[in-house]
Amino acid sequence: MRVSTLNRNIAMMEMEQTDNNKGVRDEVSYQRQQQTQAKVDQLNGNQEAAGLRGEAENIKSGCNAAASGIGIAAAICACFPPIGTIIAAVLAAIAAVIVLIGQIMAKAKEDAAAAKEKAAGAKDIEVDQHKNKADEIKKDDEDRKNYVDQFREKLSEMQKEQAQNAKF
Repeated sequence: MRVSTLNRNIAMMEMEQTDNNKGVRDEVSYQRQQQTQAKVDQLNGNQEAAGLRGEAENIKSGCNAAASGIGIAAAICACFPPIGTIIAAVLAAIAAVIVLIGQIMAKAKEDAAAAKEKAAGAKDIEVDQHKNKADEIKKDDEDRKNYVDQFREKLSEMQKEQAQNAKF
């Protein structure tokens, strides 16, 4: 009677191990998918940040070019006193305002880029968390498998001992 109980226990442990292996594989697969998605999100965030930084540089250079053109016009006007110098001063002030507006707009773009990079950094941390969780699940599964294998071996030994004792 005890031998059949041991056999039944061993068979149940093998079925549970098969079910657990499938569950572990599914969980590890899910964690890997989450890790991959977080990595893609991180890369997209970094790419968007780089695009925003490029836009900021374009704004700065465009405003500086416009201000330079206005500065040239101001220099030409300054050659014709007294009205030309007044016009040159006004044009110089307009050029300064254009440069200032360009700097403010560029700063806003750079701040947005920094926010994107910060979010990408958070995604990088998420990638590591998913990787660590998948590794932890694998390790726990290996520990469980080792325990089950040791327990199965012990049950098999007990079964052999009972079979030998039954012969005597």
